[in-house]
Amino acid sequence: SASTPLNALAGQLPMLSKGQAHRIKNAMRADIADVPAYLAEFYYKTGGGQGAHHHHNLILAAFNAGAGRVPDFRVRAAHALKHRIAAALGHRDIDFQDDPACSDAYVLQAPNEAAARDYFDHRRRSHLTDVDPRPTIESHTGWVVILQDRPKPINAKTVTKAIEHAFEVCGLLL
Repeated sequence: SASTPLNALAGQLPMLSKGQAHRIKNAMRADIADVPAYLAEFYYKTGGGQGAHHHHNLILAAFNAGAGRVPDFRVRAAHALKHRIAAALGHRDIDFQDDPACSDAYVLQAPNEAAARDYFDHRRRSHLTDVDPRPTIESHTGWVVILQDRPKPINAKTVTKAIEHAFEVCGLLL
């Protein structure tokens, strides 16, 4: 597909740097709360030869909120075993004592904890906790990318739901 800012982001954000043979396909642009956002499918490959695995992920949306408006962070769904292993390896999770539902549902990591706590106010945490399915969200230098893992490529039947989901998640982050 045509070049979009997503192509440049593919090598910068850890969640878009997994594996090899990265491809952005079926990109489209939409305005969400007067901010240009891009929706697309992200493909990558792990392994090689007969052991190669092709991964299909839907980028729900990517938008540039502007450097300084959104802190750098990564949010992903919490999985009990993965969370315990990561904690044992020294990966720190920012928890909210006043919001155990959000802290139990997601792992939040950020280089600037105070900025992340300010950004993820009660309204954002409450909405994020209600989002289903739970996306992975990463912010870097003002760009926010919302990624939803999918077992197979999106199709005509699921594209409308994916776009609605993108608007919902973007709305709570803007």
